[in-house]
Amino acid sequence: MNRLAIAIIVVAPLISATLAAGPPAKSAKKGTKSKTAAGESVATAETLTPRVFLIRDPFVHSDLKASTTQKEALVGLANEVNESVWKLRDIAGDSPAGSQEISRINALVRERLETILSSSQRDRLGEIVLQVQGTSALGQPELAGELAITPAQKQEITRISSAADSALTKIRQQAQGTKNLLELNRQAEKLQTELQRDLIAAVTPEQQQRSLALRGREFDLKKLEPLIAMAPELRDIETWINSEPLTLERLRGQVVALHFWTFGCINCIHNYPSYKHWYEEFNGKGLTIVGVHTPETEGEKVVDTIRRRARENDLLFPIAVDGQLKNWQAWSNNIWPAVYLIDKKGHVRYWWYGELNWQGAEGEAYMRSKIIELMAEK
Repeated sequence: MNRLAIAIIVVAPLISATLAAGPPAKSAKKGTKSKTAAGESVATAETLTPRVFLIRDPFVHSDLKASTTQKEALVGLANEVNESVWKLRDIAGDSPAGSQEISRINALVRERLETILSSSQRDRLGEIVLQVQGTSALGQPELAGELAITPAQKQEITRISSAADSALTKIRQQAQGTKNLLELNRQAEKLQTELQRDLIAAVTPEQQQRSLALRGREFDLKKLEPLIAMAPELRDIETWINSEPLTLERLRGQVVALHFWTFGCINCIHNYPSYKHWYEEFNGKGLTIVGVHTPETEGEKVVDTIRRRARENDLLFPIAVDGQLKNWQAWSNNIWPAVYLIDKKGHVRYWWYGELNWQGAEGEAYMRSKIIELMAEK
């Protein structure tokens, strides 16, 4: 489970989707790179700006009346920061590393937008940002001056936000390997609703009206693409098994279940039946499964052995041999197995670290339901 996988009602977290379960102890093999345990809070002094996602959205481009040159520059900027944004998913925003990286990305985007967009376009983008943030914008420093937020109000807003962060931390920790994932999702959604209610109560009606006025003309948020990172493109594949060379760009229009594994990992082996069930049920119907084989030992680097193990276990889906760990690093992955679901437009929407059915966690059924959900999207 990932600490950022709560539905993006408030855009202070980084990644949207629902609460995705992750591995309890012993359900997976750790890589050499350490990350914060799944399910911890993301409480940041400075949150990642929604601009990093909005600037690549065609509907935003249309609203801004961006020229072809501007559109290309905006998409280029979004692509430039995408992998840095994706790697933030498992880093606490209030940690030194997380805070520094968030500040760097925000500053870079602000600086570049000064040269890409006109003043009026930047103002309009700011209005869209406020609409995306909703009530969470009340806690943003840049809005405090505009609304004349008093020290007492600031203290109350901080208290409310901190309490919500702590409650979300508890929910996310409970989600590790739980059987009650749907109930925890309901609790998380209820908490988000209560957070919005309490933030509104912390300001005066006049401040609420001023906040609404600052949002400008209404923007149809339902037309936005998900405010989440794009899947890092596959790179430096040593060879492909069961397939011609593939790229995620070529797989647009398909849902992709991409999983990191290695044949010597018992936890990965325990996930084989799930991948095989998905392949049997959905192959050719809108789902492509891609196994990224990233070795842990020297013996696991031997391509002929990988090919033989795949054949022996009836793993018929495309397998990318990541012998030099280039994709492992690009995805900032550190655990075997790890399963990521990519939607038809290339966004990483859901993921699960570790064995899918560890101690009755029912992860296979959960991820299968998300596959069906993504396949049904237009």
